[in-house]
Amino acid sequence: MSPLHVFAVGIFVVFLTLGILAAFTYFIGKMVLFMERKREGGGEVAAIVAKLHAEGKL
Repeated sequence: MSPLHVFAVGIFVVFLTLGILAAFTYFIGKMVLFMERKREGGGEVAAIVAKLHAEGKL
């Protein structure tokens, strides 16, 4: 193997690893956002309670 070939393979491995890590981070972020949206089911109730509290009815 020539030094140029070793260099090319090394660069390829580095960018492949970075690409895999970027894709993994992207999909984990999407999954976390999806789970957060699923868990925020009581947002409407919290808004109503805050409005009633601000009006002094609670």
